[in-house]
Amino acid sequence: MQKGKPFEELVEKFLSSKGYRVIARNYRSPFGELDIVADNGEKLLIVEVKGSLKNSNPASRVDCPKVVRIYKTFLGFLEQNPHLEEREIHFLTAEVVGKSVSFKRIILEDCLEP
Repeated sequence: MQKGKPFEELVEKFLSSKGYRVIARNYRSPFGELDIVADNGEKLLIVEVKGSLKNSNPASRVDCPKVVRIYKTFLGFLEQNPHLEEREIHFLTAEVVGKSVSFKRIILEDCLEP
């Protein structure tokens, strides 16, 4: 079993309870992986899941090189799913500590060069 799978399942249940449909999990490209892609018909969420049973800040493990890989992977995903281009797109880190889920926005501009 993957060590992050229980955290991803918890985030997927949370998003489903908020009206989102997970349309991809563990989408892979040569650049990296998207943990969860979720859609509610208006918004598209690109979610990097970070979890810990005890650490109170697992989202701190999402650094700029990781953000760049997520973004490049997303571009490939979008190329394969052009019907999603019209959605409002949000890049998020889902932070799971124990059974608690919270989200932090990923600021692409902080990591992508102009």
